[in-house]
Amino acid sequence: MVPVSRLLLAVALVLAAFRGAAPVQEEKVDFLRDIQPIFKASCHKCHGPEKPKGQFRLDLKAFALKGGISGKAILPGKGSEGPLVRLLLESNEEARMPQKAPPLAREKIDLIRRWIDQGAEWPDSAAGEAKPEKHWAYARPVRPAVPAVRNAAWVRNPIDAFVLARLEQEEPRVPEPPARPALPGVHPRLARRLTSGSTSA
Repeated sequence: MVPVSRLLLAVALVLAAFRGAAPVQEEKVDFLRDIQPIFKASCHKCHGPEKPKGQFRLDLKAFALKGGISGKAILPGKGSEGPLVRLLLESNEEARMPQKAPPLAREKIDLIRRWIDQGAEWPDSAAGEAKPEKHWAYARPVRPAVPAVRNAAWVRNPIDAFVLARLEQEEPRVPEPPARPALPGVHPRLARRLTSGSTSA
């Protein structure tokens, strides 16, 4: 039988060895290998370049880290606290992501959480095929050429040309003549006052 003193000494040596050992490091999660395939398979359908829900995209780094209407979903260094992981773990099927699809496997969610905990590194080489959308408001205006029309005598200004060109394209017909004044011989300002019932010109 082993003396109690020797047993206590052995336990103390084992504990000391554990205290002196370096902490176990989690394996580095690689975005290209581990995360991007999950995003492509399970997230891009609703959060890709085509009408992303909540204006949140997971196909490009700049959009993913920026977030959507509800704010940032990825908080580097805070995997469990960020909205993305919480939505993946949501018990309510209506709120859980991905919606209208089976929930992600716990191992995949854990990979995403660890990736975010480790800083959410997203290399520029993973930019993807989709191009950032350019809103029409930021596009430089271009003056279109005035279209040619068959009934050029009807055109008084460039706007008439565009209207007539569309009419001729849709249903070729002769435009109606200009409307006659409501009160012939009456000054336009007076006619407006008489027909509108307003005292202002």
